[in-house]
Amino acid sequence: MDRKSICTAIGIAILGTVILFFSTDHFQAFTAEQARRIDVLTNTPSVPTVTFEDSKSETFTFSDFHGKYILATYIYTSCGDVCPVVEMNFQSIYSQLPANILGEQLQLLSISFDTVRDTPHHLEQHREMFQADGIHWRMVRVPDQQELDLLLEQSGVIVIPVGNKFEHNAAFYLINPEGQLIKIFDYNSPNQVVNELKQILSF
Repeated sequence: MDRKSICTAIGIAILGTVILFFSTDHFQAFTAEQARRIDVLTNTPSVPTVTFEDSKSETFTFSDFHGKYILATYIYTSCGDVCPVVEMNFQSIYSQLPANILGEQLQLLSISFDTVRDTPHHLEQHREMFQADGIHWRMVRVPDQQELDLLLEQSGVIVIPVGNKFEHNAAFYLINPEGQLIKIFDYNSPNQVVNELKQILSF
């Protein structure tokens, strides 16, 4: 390779590195999911005021938890792959939280995006399966599709119907007492979530 070719190759490599540096937010965002999480940390979007229905057919909104942190995840009860893992890890988090934190400073929500099939009856079966108390950890749905779509969009949750199933991303979402989404955790790192909550809630 002659001198000119070497200089050209070096120039291309440098240019590629510069492009990669800026397009990945200083090498932090190598995937769309990582980029989304960085965006949340940067912008802390407010969650929309939507109406939930839980496994007891009771309705409420995010504003009913004003002054508390909310840890949420998005699932559907007939999911046979990632959702059971998400919920088992949520159960692990739930079991490690002190009683004086649950309900007082923190609310847990498993939010179904399958509004048609996940009736209160199915949500109740799901609650029993994962031994949630239905008070401090509630299984809920958003009956209004437009409200659900807005919530998913604001939270960066991607849900794609495929036959009777859904392709979707999975994570744990932390909302602060002001109703802002401040952190997205890997669904397979429950201990990291607990450690972070210890720092925030001092337990």
